[in-house]
Amino acid sequence: MLTGDLAGVMECHIGNAGDWLAIWMRDDGIAVFMRTGGHDELFGRR
Repeated sequence: MLTGDLAGVMECHIGNAGDWLAIWMRDDGIAVFMRTGGHDELFGRR
């Protein structure tokens, strides 16, 4: 679960892809995927 501007959004690492993440949220029991990418790309930092 993330905080700040992304409060309520979750992130997880994708398999063995190193620094590749998916950010997503739950809405009425459904996963809504928002973006994928590396830490720098998604959050502007590492």
